[in-house]
Amino acid sequence: MDGKSENRRNVENLKQELFQLWSTEYSADSLAKLIHVLNVSEQDASNQILKESDYGKYQSDFADIKDNMQHALRNARFYQGDMNRMKKADKISAMTAMLEAMEAEDVERYFNQISAEVYANQIDSYISGDLRPDIGSAEFKFLVLLNKYHGIVIRKLFRQDGMSDYTIKKYVDKYKLTELDKGIYIHPASPVDREFILVNKYSKSTISHVTALYYHDLTDVIPYSVYVSFPKGYNLSQISKNEKRVHTLLTDVIIVNNDEISEKDQITVLSDNLNPIRITSKERTIADILKPVSRIEEEVKVSALKRYLADPQVNVNRLRRIASKQGVGKILDDYLTRYLKEE
Repeated sequence: MDGKSENRRNVENLKQELFQLWSTEYSADSLAKLIHVLNVSEQDASNQILKESDYGKYQSDFADIKDNMQHALRNARFYQGDMNRMKKADKISAMTAMLEAMEAEDVERYFNQISAEVYANQIDSYISGDLRPDIGSAEFKFLVLLNKYHGIVIRKLFRQDGMSDYTIKKYVDKYKLTELDKGIYIHPASPVDREFILVNKYSKSTISHVTALYYHDLTDVIPYSVYVSFPKGYNLSQISKNEKRVHTLLTDVIIVNNDEISEKDQITVLSDNLNPIRITSKERTIADILKPVSRIEEEVKVSALKRYLADPQVNVNRLRRIASKQGVGKILDDYLTRYLKEE
């Protein structure tokens, strides 16, 4: 690949990083990735001589963007129509061009500044009056992850972000988090997100049945219990044996020995506490509630089917295929005939 092609690829990567940083929830490694892309881009761009007029334009764009960004930050929102000086696409285009002409150190300093302002209030809610840690420090990263998961620390997830057990324990102790289970902690002011904790504690588990109906908006019933499916053959007795903590995670949890749930029969949604969780797909959920062993109320079954069929994205063939695989194909056909026959 020649230098120009490589530079174009790096610019596209940079645009994606900018979009992620400005348009979605902050991830702790966004800045590090962005600086890496910039360093590579800078190496390729160093062989090109920038005209003085071009560099002046980049500096002017930089000033405009900075003013608009600071205005947005002061109002705690991004790109919601009140910043009419530049369109979002124009900002990204101008910022990309400006970044190519800047030294990586200047870019790092600028993004450090806006990162601090964007996430200060979120992180400060966990600091309780202490001095805010330096951006890029292990403590700052810990707090960003703590905020990302809404006050819950799951050691496995923090490890995946490159955080050591020593560091996790250090800041768990410093911020006085409560241990819910081995490797799972919670901030005193945060709600217990059972669905999020369970699917991460047990990698073979999937939120299912009425709880999944709720997340798919296929029922008006707000489930008091959490339905969690485990594959047949999974040692469920070991789960109960492990739950000996003061705060049991299995309170009001209904555990189901279910047939295998493939990746195609799962989707990821946000829990009520805005954390990512695995749940069964719409079609698999309906097939599961139609099984006689599920003991789901008749009204809930009929309502779920009607809502499913009213969805523009309905896929009856897929529903029939999954229901047949789960041994409830005839039951599904009976329900469709009895309750949902077109007049």
